[in-house]
Amino acid sequence: MSGEYEADGVQPGGSHLGESHTGDPLADLWRETEAPARDFHFELAVDQRITWRLMLVDGAGLAAATAAGGAALWSFWPVGSRILDGLAMGFCAAGPVLAAVAAASAAAWWLIRPRTI
Repeated sequence: MSGEYEADGVQPGGSHLGESHTGDPLADLWRETEAPARDFHFELAVDQRITWRLMLVDGAGLAAATAAGGAALWSFWPVGSRILDGLAMGFCAAGPVLAAVAAASAAAWWLIRPRTI
């Protein structure tokens, strides 16, 4: 109600324009310009900056780990391809059998799953 005045310039509490409630205009000025107990906009801005900074740190760590993993894979590839070629020969004969077992397992899982209505 501090901004409402009646037609004759008297506030609803009875004091005239320019009069303070405490008698001290400086105290009234400080009371009117006092910050709220909690400034939600400020808290949100601080939380947002902290979150962006944490996301940046996480992204930088993930980028560094990805680059290190890519470099390790690139350096291991000549040796690894020879090893994988040797292992793949054994799986060429077993490939159709492994595919049939996987299909049978998927069908069995489909048949024994609980029914929902």
